[in-house]
Amino acid sequence: MAAKKGTFREVQSGIQYVSNGNVYVDLKLFNLAAWENLRLSKLNIEATQSDNRITLKNLQSNIAANYFNIVNLQEQLKATQQNARVADTLFQIATQKYQQGLGKPQDVNEAKSNYLNSRETARQVEFLIIQQYNFLKILCDIPDQDSILIGQFINEVETLQMPQVLPNRLEVFNGLMKEKMAWSSYCQARFALLPTVSLFWSNTSQQYNTRSTLFDQDVRWIPSSFLGVKLNWNIPSAQAIAQISKTRYDHSLAKLNTEHLQTKMEIEAKQLSNDYRKAVAQTQTNREVFQLKRDTYTKNLSLYNAGLIGLDQVMNNYNTLVNSHYNLISSTISVLLAEANIALNNNPK
Repeated sequence: MAAKKGTFREVQSGIQYVSNGNVYVDLKLFNLAAWENLRLSKLNIEATQSDNRITLKNLQSNIAANYFNIVNLQEQLKATQQNARVADTLFQIATQKYQQGLGKPQDVNEAKSNYLNSRETARQVEFLIIQQYNFLKILCDIPDQDSILIGQFINEVETLQMPQVLPNRLEVFNGLMKEKMAWSSYCQARFALLPTVSLFWSNTSQQYNTRSTLFDQDVRWIPSSFLGVKLNWNIPSAQAIAQISKTRYDHSLAKLNTEHLQTKMEIEAKQLSNDYRKAVAQTQTNREVFQLKRDTYTKNLSLYNAGLIGLDQVMNNYNTLVNSHYNLISSTISVLLAEANIALNNNPK
């Protein structure tokens, strides 16, 4: 019905709703770059796992070093406490001689200073032990409220024969993974210049509704379907050529790095053996020196009690005895740490 002259009337035209259904399938028949990308992803997973194993080995080495540092400090604490008792004995002897008119006040002062220094050294070692235990908790992710105690003592350990050192291939394997990844990246860059062939199929159905509803049962669907083959071929660009050159260079570097890691593995195995033999030889010498220094100190202490030598000579013997004892403890701990490093090297996780 037409509107009156001078008035307007709303007019509706077109279709209110269009329902559309579409299915599109694209099957890659020839795409070497995509297959190489899949291979690169798998290599990346293996390389990440290899990195994690190396990180774990380094963490275990740090824990072992911290562990035996605590053992070393605990042994030093025992030795220092024993030395403090010896220094106290010297102080008492010097005081007694002075009271008897057989000694000098300087001797009493020196003996007391030596005792105070020994006692303070023991206290400082206790602080260091607490500090190292805190470091161990951090490395092992142990809560602060939990308490730990290391009960290993060096007098319970006997030096065994030279352990066999096996080559640790963790880093070499990691280098091989990186080399394979570099080669895969190079192949992917080259394959990106090759054409790709795809088989595709499309099926579309449309419905032009006459009513305000999504699907109108009174209106038929209009289908549209086609099947074909698609060929894509990218034109080589300067960026693509540069990427090929870069990945080829990266592969050369990765190959050289693998060769370097192979050499490093062989040298590190020899170094572990050398460190162990060095620590054992040093321990044997330090043990003999300590026994000699202890014998000298004991004899000179008897001479001092008899009034045949002065306190200064006994104090010198005491200081050399203390140093030789510390050297023996340190070298023995080096043997234990060398054994632990060899065990970690032979049994990588």
